[in-house]
This record gives sequence, C-alpha cells and structure tokens, in this order.
Amino acid sequence: MPTMKIDTSVNLGGVIVSGSETVQGDGVNNADVNLVGGATNVHILEAFKETDLTDGGLVLISSQVGCDVTVKTNSTSAPDDTIVVPGGGAVRVTSLAADIASLYATNGNPDTATVLQIRGVKDVTP
Repeated sequence: MPTMKIDTSVNLGGVIVSGSETVQGDGVNNADVNLVGGATNVHILEAFKETDLTDGGLVLISSQVGCDVTVKTNSTSAPDDTIVVPGGGAVRVTSLAADIASLYATNGNPDTATVLQIRGVKDVTP
C-alpha cells in the first residue's frame, strides 16, 4: 500500500509547532517536471479525481530556491484552482474545486530552471 509521510513545522510568533502525518492509499500520482527559466503554462497530463485524493495526500514541490511555481488546474485562462509553490518549498493540497484532467505550470524565475515534483497518494478502489 503506497504511503506518504508528511512532516510539518509552523512558527507561531516564535513558538515552533511540529507534526507528522502518514497518508495511505492504494495508488500514486508521482511526476517530476523540468521547468526551464520563465517556462509558462507547461501542460502536464496528471489526471485524477478530487474525491480520490487521500486525506490531503497531494504535495507539490519546487526544487529550486527562488523559483516560485504557479500551478493551474484544467485551464490556463479560467483554472479551477491556482496553487503557488514557493521556490525551494512545498505545498500540501488538501482540497480541490474539481477533478483534475491537466495541470499547467509556470516557473516565475525567468533565469533559473526548477523541477516541479508532484507527489500524490490516492484511493483508486471503485
């Protein structure tokens, strides 16, 4: 059974609160997408249903500090969701407005490449 461990740390006015959660499912959506500097609306075929996501088991990571990545779902002009992934950081997606047929990624740094890492655990049982 696929498992993803998600560690979190939050600074609340100087008090650091940390936690860890394990998310399990019976399927995965994993991809690494190379984004050259300034890449705009790169089409990524990464289809899954919003209801298949296992307890927020979707994490988007930008591998390069200084390269914020904007990810849009299903459309570049009228996306169902727009998610900004900070350069060198990660975003845990806990809900989506609609099922995903495609993702579109834009590298906000015109000069530096990054890798958008998509990690997802999902429930594929009918």
